[in-house]
Amino acid sequence: MNNNLVVAKASGITEPFSILKLRKSLAKAKANPESIDVIIEMLLLKLYQGISIKKIYSEAFHTLRSHSKHCSARYDLKKGMMELGASGYLFDQYTGGLFKHQGCAVEI
Repeated sequence: MNNNLVVAKASGITEPFSILKLRKSLAKAKANPESIDVIIEMLLLKLYQGISIKKIYSEAFHTLRSHSKHCSARYDLKKGMMELGASGYLFDQYTGGLFKHQGCAVEI
Protein backbone atom coordinates (compact mmCIF):
# COMPACT_ATOMS: atom_id res chain seq x y z
CA MET A 1 0.00 0.00 0.00
CA ASN A 2 1.34 3.35 -1.03
CA ASN A 3 1.48 5.56 2.06
CA ASN A 4 1.40 8.62 -0.21
CA LEU A 5 -2.07 7.91 -1.59
CA VAL A 6 -4.12 11.11 -1.77
CA VAL A 7 -7.92 11.14 -1.84
CA ALA A 8 -10.29 13.91 -2.94
CA LYS A 9 -12.98 15.19 -0.60
CA ALA A 10 -16.33 16.46 -1.89
CA SER A 11 -15.13 20.02 -1.28
CA GLY A 12 -12.27 19.45 -3.72
CA ILE A 13 -9.65 19.44 -0.99
CA THR A 14 -7.23 16.52 -1.05
CA GLU A 15 -5.84 14.68 1.94
CA PRO A 16 -3.84 11.53 2.60
CA PHE A 17 -5.87 8.32 2.65
CA SER A 18 -6.45 7.02 6.18
CA ILE A 19 -7.12 3.35 6.80
CA LEU A 20 -7.84 4.30 10.41
CA LYS A 21 -10.72 6.61 9.37
CA LEU A 22 -12.17 3.88 7.16
CA ARG A 23 -11.82 1.31 9.94
CA LYS A 24 -13.55 3.66 12.42
CA SER A 25 -16.45 4.37 10.05
CA LEU A 26 -17.02 0.64 9.51
CA ALA A 27 -16.78 -0.01 13.26
CA LYS A 28 -19.39 2.70 13.93
CA ALA A 29 -21.73 0.71 11.67
CA LYS A 30 -21.13 -2.25 14.04
CA ALA A 31 -19.26 -4.33 11.45
CA ASN A 32 -17.28 -7.09 13.14
CA PRO A 33 -13.47 -6.88 13.08
CA GLU A 34 -13.12 -9.79 10.65
CA SER A 35 -15.48 -8.17 8.15
CA ILE A 36 -13.69 -4.85 8.52
CA ASP A 37 -10.36 -6.51 7.71
CA VAL A 38 -11.82 -8.20 4.61
CA ILE A 39 -13.51 -5.00 3.42
CA ILE A 40 -10.32 -2.97 3.83
CA GLU A 41 -8.26 -5.65 2.08
CA MET A 42 -10.67 -5.68 -0.88
CA LEU A 43 -10.87 -1.89 -0.99
CA LEU A 44 -7.11 -1.41 -0.98
CA LEU A 45 -6.98 -3.27 -4.30
CA LYS A 46 -9.33 -0.69 -5.86
CA LEU A 47 -7.72 2.52 -4.62
CA TYR A 48 -5.87 4.87 -6.94
CA GLN A 49 -4.29 8.29 -6.65
CA GLY A 50 -6.95 11.02 -6.40
CA ILE A 51 -9.91 8.67 -5.83
CA SER A 52 -12.86 10.50 -4.32
CA ILE A 53 -13.98 9.78 -0.79
CA LYS A 54 -17.46 9.31 -2.26
CA LYS A 55 -16.13 6.46 -4.42
CA ILE A 56 -14.33 4.91 -1.43
CA TYR A 57 -17.55 5.14 0.60
CA SER A 58 -19.55 3.55 -2.22
CA GLU A 59 -17.11 0.66 -2.60
CA ALA A 60 -16.99 0.12 1.17
CA PHE A 61 -20.79 0.21 1.39
CA HIS A 62 -21.28 -2.36 -1.36
CA THR A 63 -18.69 -4.69 0.13
CA LEU A 64 -20.16 -4.26 3.61
CA ARG A 65 -23.63 -4.99 2.25
CA SER A 66 -22.43 -8.39 1.05
CA HIS A 67 -21.25 -9.13 4.62
CA SER A 68 -24.13 -7.65 6.61
CA LYS A 69 -27.26 -5.86 5.45
CA HIS A 70 -27.84 -4.51 8.98
CA CYS A 71 -24.39 -2.97 9.18
CA SER A 72 -24.65 -1.55 5.68
CA ALA A 73 -27.93 0.13 6.61
CA ARG A 74 -26.21 1.84 9.55
CA TYR A 75 -23.25 2.76 7.34
CA ASP A 76 -25.64 4.36 4.84
CA LEU A 77 -27.68 6.28 7.45
CA LYS A 78 -26.09 9.69 6.82
CA LYS A 79 -26.72 9.42 3.08
CA GLY A 80 -30.30 8.35 3.73
CA MET A 81 -30.91 11.32 6.00
CA MET A 82 -29.48 13.69 3.39
CA GLU A 83 -31.85 12.25 0.79
CA LEU A 84 -34.79 13.30 2.96
CA GLY A 85 -34.11 16.84 1.80
CA ALA A 86 -32.15 19.91 2.68
CA SER A 87 -34.95 21.49 4.69
CA GLY A 88 -35.19 18.55 7.04
CA TYR A 89 -39.00 18.71 6.96
CA LEU A 90 -39.44 15.10 5.85
CA PHE A 91 -37.02 13.98 8.54
CA ASP A 92 -39.00 15.98 11.12
CA GLN A 93 -42.23 14.38 9.93
CA TYR A 94 -40.72 10.90 10.03
CA THR A 95 -39.16 11.20 13.48
CA GLY A 96 -42.29 12.94 14.78
CA GLY A 97 -44.32 9.94 13.61
CA LEU A 98 -41.97 7.61 15.45
CA PHE A 99 -42.33 9.60 18.66
CA LYS A 100 -46.14 9.76 18.30
CA HIS A 101 -46.20 5.98 17.88
CA GLN A 102 -44.35 5.75 21.22
CA GLY A 103 -47.04 7.88 22.86
CA CYS A 104 -45.24 11.23 22.90
CA ALA A 105 -46.92 14.53 22.14
CA VAL A 106 -45.29 16.00 19.03
CA GLU A 107 -45.43 19.47 17.54
CA ILE A 108 -43.68 20.22 14.26
